[in-house]
Amino acid sequence: MSKPILSFMLTCQRPIQDQPSNMWSYVDVFTSYSIPADLEFEIATFAIAGRLNNVSAGKAEVFVELTSPSNQNVAKVDLSGDIQDNGDLSFTAYFNNVNLSEVGNYTYAIIVNGDKLGSTKQHYFVVNKLDAK
Repeated sequence: MSKPILSFMLTCQRPIQDQPSNMWSYVDVFTSYSIPADLEFEIATFAIAGRLNNVSAGKAEVFVELTSPSNQNVAKVDLSGDIQDNGDLSFTAYFNNVNLSEVGNYTYAIIVNGDKLGSTKQHYFVVNKLDAK
């Protein structure tokens, strides 16, 4: 089987998996994150979820990484393990206590066995500062 294909990735506050159906719901999906202007930084908790197609069974090194507007690695979640079946793979990476200290575009990507997927402009969220009132 050839290399995996990223079907989608998104950021959300609460991914929920229905136990009977195994279906996922992504609650509070966001593309921007606003910080009050008088704060120097914001620590956030959120998830990056997605789906890979064309995945081969076996051991896999899988990471989801978050990069700051200045291209610094902010956080990385290890999802490595054994993939049981060929085909599709849903993933959810939970990010806790992430320091979002820069204003601008934070890019996220999934890395599967050394191949970076989804580090394009389509896979980012924006941190803005709100004006003080």
